[in-house]
Amino acid sequence: MGKVTFRRNKKNQYFIENYQIVMTNIGFEDKQTICINDNNDTCRFCGRTKNEVKFNNKAHAIPEAFGNKQVITNNECNECNQKYANSIENDLLNLTLPIRNVTAVSGKRGIPKYKDIKTSNSCEHKEGTYLINNYENFFKIEEENKKIILKFDTPAMHPLKAYKAFVRIALNCLPKEYFEKFKLISWLENDKDLDGATSLYTKVITKFIPKISPMCNICLFIRKENVLNVPYCQMVLQSNNVFYQVIIPFINEDMHLEKENEVVIEPFSFGVEDDELTEIQLIDLSSNEKKSIPQEFTMNYEKKETIE
Repeated sequence: MGKVTFRRNKKNQYFIENYQIVMTNIGFEDKQTICINDNNDTCRFCGRTKNEVKFNNKAHAIPEAFGNKQVITNNECNECNQKYANSIENDLLNLTLPIRNVTAVSGKRGIPKYKDIKTSNSCEHKEGTYLINNYENFFKIEEENKKIILKFDTPAMHPLKAYKAFVRIALNCLPKEYFEKFKLISWLENDKDLDGATSLYTKVITKFIPKISPMCNICLFIRKENVLNVPYCQMVLQSNNVFYQVIIPFINEDMHLEKENEVVIEPFSFGVEDDELTEIQLIDLSSNEKKSIPQEFTMNYEKKETIE
């Protein structure tokens, strides 16, 4: 694999030229339910039918913890939904806990509280106020710029499993004709490294945009037929102010990229934002070693109070 380059492109020309959108919930009313249904009464993940397993649980195609109340799937049985929720999805939720806490993403149990397992540092939203407890060595304040820089450690998690959970979201949301091309189910359940292709696939772009309405959106992109120099499939997932851009692995369609000197990936934009206010980071999720990942987050404030 040649050099993988990540660069900004404000006007989305990269996506316009190279990709087509095959699934999105943008443009639907917030309370309108979008149901992904193959109409074959079969679980996408285990292949069993309604005569063998139950489908009566409400399966969120995007975890509800990301603020998703809209996109559900009829293509996942109760057993697979529970299995993945207790395995790889937990790692993804641990990875994203600090940012979901800061940006006030409301899931099934409301906005999550962050508590450092090594110290008594904690952050929570209560009655419209963001409370930071026992903040020594936890953050610094830039009084002149009215900024707070928070330093988090995620709960212990497996980065590669978190990446797989991102991929599972895409597999849930892809239209049937595209889903059937991806042969990733067994990979979701083992520790293989995609034939050494993790250098391309497991680097996730995260982008924070302060001034945007809280919501959960998804876009799935498939490479145009006449294009070869970009990954076959990418997913962009919005959870309130944060955007996650994930390359979905398709070894057969991307094998030729191993010979490229450079593979360019550009962050997608759901709208026009001020680049000076946009924080873009790159998270490497290739490791299968259980660990905490340090995260630093900058937030602006209008007024602060210290409560003794």
